[in-house]
Amino acid sequence: MKIRTPIRLIALMGALAVGATACGGSSSKAAPVTKATSTTQDPVKAKVLADFNGYADVVTRALADPSVTTQTVSQYLTGDALDGFTNSRIQLLTSGRVIKSDAVHHPRVVSVQGATALLSDCVTNNQSHYYAVQGGPHLSDSGDPTAQDEVTMQMDGGTWKVVKVVRKGTSCSA
Repeated sequence: MKIRTPIRLIALMGALAVGATACGGSSSKAAPVTKATSTTQDPVKAKVLADFNGYADVVTRALADPSVTTQTVSQYLTGDALDGFTNSRIQLLTSGRVIKSDAVHHPRVVSVQGATALLSDCVTNNQSHYYAVQGGPHLSDSGDPTAQDEVTMQMDGGTWKVVKVVRKGTSCSA
């Protein structure tokens, strides 16, 4: 499955409880674009990927738009991942910046065991662009062109929520 959404702030904010990925969405972009790689997909894996897409979308919006609430973010993040992301976002916004990017995610479900799912996400076009919060000028860029992330999700109230993201490397092949 190919997902056109950015999610990478966590890696940029340093060593966080969460670990790695998040990018903000470009203000000129509409909703994320997803493309299924298979039409005969296991329904559990399909739900995991759908909820990963929700995670990617909400993190993208939260990094680019200060009005997105923590309650909205908590629909797809929980535990240390939510705490780490929230703290990093506060630091970002306190510094007067937001993040926009055009990252493309290529998540693959590695395994699902009970209420835990493990995904591998190859992120391409992974660069973040920092802007002033109030629609100000472009400030700077950072990030590697690609990143390989390991994402752990837990079933929580009918939704697969991200509990951990670990940056495994800066190269991968989609």
